[in-house]
Amino acid sequence: MIPRLSIRMVPELSRRIAVETAPAALALVCWGFLARLAPPGLSESLALIALVLALLYAVVRGRVLADSAPSRSIPADARALLVENLRAGLAAGVWLLAALSVYAIRGVWNALGAPGAFTDPSTWLANAFGGAALVAVVIYAVARWTAMEQAAQRPTSGSEPSADPSLSGTSSDD
Repeated sequence: MIPRLSIRMVPELSRRIAVETAPAALALVCWGFLARLAPPGLSESLALIALVLALLYAVVRGRVLADSAPSRSIPADARALLVENLRAGLAAGVWLLAALSVYAIRGVWNALGAPGAFTDPSTWLANAFGGAALVAVVIYAVARWTAMEQAAQRPTSGSEPSADPSLSGTSSDD
């Protein structure tokens, strides 16, 4: 029996990141459009500008969202790492689906006879939405890492910072 999926099954952080990524997606679409209209030498620079701005936005938003991210350390086992990747994938999944669905535009665009100054916007739109998926994963990673860092620096029962061996790369078994 296949379990029913519910929106409640998606972690709150993944939902917040999917929403937080919308401004980056819009910026990537705008810069992609400008890159499409620019001469070939300039279009690569515009695409690079878009990527750098989107990644900087991702780092800033990830730091802001750190308070809502789980602060427990990630155990070094396959199951825990898979769960973390699935959470990041949920945040990016909306944008990956948008990137895939954009290719439906290709058929409509071709049926209309490719009006406008250029043809088939599906490629640059799919790139913009794929970039938004990348931004979502970076936001998740930065938020998660920042939350773990902050938890490691908080004082425990005493006044000393907690020494979580999974964050430092060492263990007490050495």
